Amino acid sequence: MVATVTQGRKAVVYVSGTPTTLTTEPTTKIVPTPSVYQITAATKRVLDPNFAQTQNWSLGPTGTITVNRLLGEFISTADETTHTLTITGKYLPMAPLLYCHDFSLSIKPKITDVTPFNQNFQSIMTDMNDVTGTLSNFYDPTESAALTIAPYFNTQFIANATIAIELYVNANLSLLAWAVISGEDLKAALDGVIDQTISWEGDADNEGRILSRL
Repeated sequence: MVATVTQGRKAVVYVSGTPTTLTTEPTTKIVPTPSVYQITAATKRVLDPNFAQTQNWSLGPTGTITVNRLLGEFISTADETTHTLTITGKYLPMAPLLYCHDFSLSIKPKITDVTPFNQNFQSIMTDMNDVTGTLSNFYDPTESAALTIAPYFNTQFIANATIAIELYVNANLSLLAWAVISGEDLKAALDGVIDQTISWEGDADNEGRILSRL
C-alpha cells in the first residue's frame, strides 16, 4: 500500500474490506532465527482477526508458532530453515478510504492496585494495554470539496464490526490496528462545511494483539 502524504494531509486512512479466501497462499522466510514466515503477497497480509488460519508446513515445525494477523507473519521459536509454509484461511483486502487532516492515537496501560494488606507503600502492576484514537477532517483528493463525509464508518458503527485501520503518517511510520468504531460526531455550522469526528477503540484479535507497526 503506497500513498502520498502532502502538506496539510497528516495521514491516509486505510480500512479493511470483506474477508476473502486464501488457498495454500505462499509465504517467504524473512528472518533466520527465530524463523519468521510472512505471506508473500503484500495485499494479502492482513488476516481475518478471528478466522482459523490453517498452517500447511512441508515438515512439522520444530518450534512454537506465534501468529501476527496484522502483518501476515508466522513466527517460530526455532530455526525452520528446511521448511516451507503455505496458509489457508481468510484475509482482509485493505484500501485507502480518505486523507485525514487530524488524528490522535493513545496507547496506555491499565493499572491495577495489588498492594498487600497493611503495606506502607502502594504496589501496582500493568494489567492490560488500551488503544484508542480519533480521526477527523477528512479529505478526498478525487473530490472538489475540502471536507468529505465518510459513510463507511457509520455502516461499521451500526454493524459493530471489527475492522483494520492503517494510519500512514509518512515513509518512516505506519501503524495498523484492529478497531471498533465507538462514536461518530457530525457538525455542520455552514452549508457545505461538515466536521466529522470518528472515535475508535482497539479490539484484540484471537492472539490478543491490537496494534502493530508496519
